[in-house]
Amino acid sequence: MKGDLQSEFDKVIEDVPRQFLERTIESKLQDAGIEPTPKRVERIADAIMAGEEHFEIEEDTLHPGVTLAFSDEEIAELTGLIQEFYETQLPEVISKTAAESADKIFKTLKRDWPAQKAWQDGQFAQFKINLELRWGNAFDLYRMILTSAREAGEEYSNRLHRSRAKRNRNKRVALSRLHARACRVAEEILVLMKEGFADGAMARWRTLHEITTVSILIADFDDEMAERYLLHEIVEAMRALEIYEETYSDLGFGPPSKRDAQRTRREFDAVRQRFGKEYCTPYGWAAKHLAIDGKRFSDLEKAARRSHMRSHYKMASQNVHAGTKGITDQLGLIDGSQVLLAGPSNAGLEEPAQNTVISLVQVTVLLYGQNWKIDDILLANVFFKLRDKAIDAFILAGRKLKRDEDALRK
Repeated sequence: MKGDLQSEFDKVIEDVPRQFLERTIESKLQDAGIEPTPKRVERIADAIMAGEEHFEIEEDTLHPGVTLAFSDEEIAELTGLIQEFYETQLPEVISKTAAESADKIFKTLKRDWPAQKAWQDGQFAQFKINLELRWGNAFDLYRMILTSAREAGEEYSNRLHRSRAKRNRNKRVALSRLHARACRVAEEILVLMKEGFADGAMARWRTLHEITTVSILIADFDDEMAERYLLHEIVEAMRALEIYEETYSDLGFGPPSKRDAQRTRREFDAVRQRFGKEYCTPYGWAAKHLAIDGKRFSDLEKAARRSHMRSHYKMASQNVHAGTKGITDQLGLIDGSQVLLAGPSNAGLEEPAQNTVISLVQVTVLLYGQNWKIDDILLANVFFKLRDKAIDAFILAGRKLKRDEDALRK
């Protein structure tokens, strides 16, 4: 549709100089007392455009030997009119034509959409049935882990709210909130997988990996680190304020509230004075305890004994950023496929799934603390068993998919 419209428009634009020439010829013929019939005007225009100086008009014997002369001034005027049309009138013509055509296309799309939607719904319903048949058992195990993790988190949160103990209060609050967010992200990953978006799920696991890394550090160190972590929200708020102040005008928004801005700056100055300049870096809350500058997440991974996941983290980052790896290496494509993936796929789910269950279980067992009771050991072993079963189920489903695909290609 778009190409046809552009072709027609190009033809019209190419014909503009001839239209101006034909108008001039009509005027010349009228001045010479000759009727400017369409046939005469067209024949003369053809001859001039072809560079002919002497020519005859067939069956026109009433006006032999007529000369039509174009002075340099007339040629310059004609050229000026054409140039003026291109510079002033053409943009208006384009705008009007585009608006009218867009309105027609929109009406056509709206008219045809119910049938298109019904077809798409049918296609996607069948896709989801096939996805569930292939990955359903693994999804169930994943869901069991997530449900159990939520129950453990709820119990931990309830105990925290009932407790009046001040010892390690910041640590317990931080772990509870981090765990709740981990469960939420794990649910988001499940939704993406059940809709066929392995690469999107992997991108969300990147966040879960960061949550896991931070949770391990909070659990490993003292309550002061947890306090620094919770108060670091002020540093992030200050950075957000600075960015907003730089961009709100370009966005067409109003300036930030003076009262809110002053409060944010006052709180920022307080934590900077209390904890030092390094605290104000992206990971400055861990700078003192880890003896780092707080600028690199990889330092946190190393301290949390998660450096072995760096390659997975970088893979997940490909689906967050706009680098070339994100358009060349895709989990949703089976090896050897030449398809450009622009929608859901039933492939590649094993990678984000197993990473997620490992991270979620690790965040959850951190809630049991360092001094495990018999009940804690029992529950932790249940989580470990569920994790291993889920990983096996996803791997088996992925391998079967590849075997089936190889068989189809043969």
